Amino acid sequence: MSGSSVVLLVVLAAVAGGVGAWVFTVGDNDSAGAPSPSEAAGSQRDVAARSPASETTPPPAQASVIAARDDRIRDLEAQLREAQGKIEELVAQQASRDAETRATLEMVMARIAALRKQGVGALIDQAAVAALVADLRSLGEAGFQAVVGLLGSDDADERMVATQLLKGLGDPRAVQLLWDALSDPDATVQTLASHALCFMDGAGVLEACRAGLDSKNDSVRVNSMFGLVRQGDQKGVDLTLAILRDESSPFRGPMIQGVLLLGSESAVPLVDEMQVLFRSNADVMKAAVDFYRRVGTEMARSRLQNIAGDPELPQAIRDLALAALN
Repeated sequence: MSGSSVVLLVVLAAVAGGVGAWVFTVGDNDSAGAPSPSEAAGSQRDVAARSPASETTPPPAQASVIAARDDRIRDLEAQLREAQGKIEELVAQQASRDAETRATLEMVMARIAALRKQGVGALIDQAAVAALVADLRSLGEAGFQAVVGLLGSDDADERMVATQLLKGLGDPRAVQLLWDALSDPDATVQTLASHALCFMDGAGVLEACRAGLDSKNDSVRVNSMFGLVRQGDQKGVDLTLAILRDESSPFRGPMIQGVLLLGSESAVPLVDEMQVLFRSNADVMKAAVDFYRRVGTEMARSRLQNIAGDPELPQAIRDLALAALN
């Protein structure tokens, strides 16, 4: 190769999947145009840095991490869509239940309005109240709160029926509400509240009935006595005995009927007193036998044995007592 000749050399290098090139001349005695080894290495790095392949293809380890991340994102998106679908379904179900609740409440209120037109007797009729209670109970808390709303009404008729509905629902919270109703401005509401209380059980009932003894309403006081007898309170028993022995008391008859409908041992002394007072009254004696049968304790059975063996009583009464023992 002569010194005057210039040879064009093309050096090809494979760089990260691409092809780079340097162009330079070499003479016999002239190497000024050739890059030094360090310059050549730097140029290779520059080309590698500019290579499109290096910008789009991550190292294998990094590619695995990215793929796992993308899979997780897709899983989360699927879970989110599923959760959103369930939420929409629950919202639709709740809307349906709310609509059913409103429809039932409207029906209950319409029936109460119809009963009001028939008078107080229809409002507190046991069968009518039981049907209303069944519908309200099916509504859960919404049904109870509807009755609470009735008890707070300005209309005395609505408050009347509310006392009976609370009794039927049997919610423990009803005790305090009925206790408060003993001070209602309307005397009939007071009486019905005390009547409802005397047939309830649970915390606060005994205290509520004792509070009713201080009422100025005679009916409230008598109902409270009856409630105390059910709870086994001796004061209630003593006060009731006084009424049974008072022939002039207007509450004597109702109290006799009420006590005979009980089924608690605490009322045994009261029925014993009735045997003495109404020994010749066949209806009272039959009711007494039935009372002792329902109570069923040893004390009650001893009374049945006495009746069955009493030769002065009609044979029909004695036979009833004997049958109750067997």
